[in-house]
Amino acid sequence: MNRKLDPVYLTEAELARRWCASRSTIQRLARAGQLPHFIRPAPPGGQPRRLYRIADIEALEADGYQDAAALAFRAPRKGRG
Repeated sequence: MNRKLDPVYLTEAELARRWCASRSTIQRLARAGQLPHFIRPAPPGGQPRRLYRIADIEALEADGYQDAAALAFRAPRKGRG
């Protein structure tokens, strides 16, 4: 994706960098339903990837979630009760 053409979305890696987290943490939060809805466009001949709207991420941050650790603490993990 060309960032100059489409600055409306963040990739999973960009969100991880923004929140100083690993991509696996972002993936786990998404599976747990802790992140806003994402889209998965597939470029011609390429793999689909998760894209998050910047406006949705900023709204989440405005609610006090400014890093993945704050969300990860609230996200239930498999096998833990």
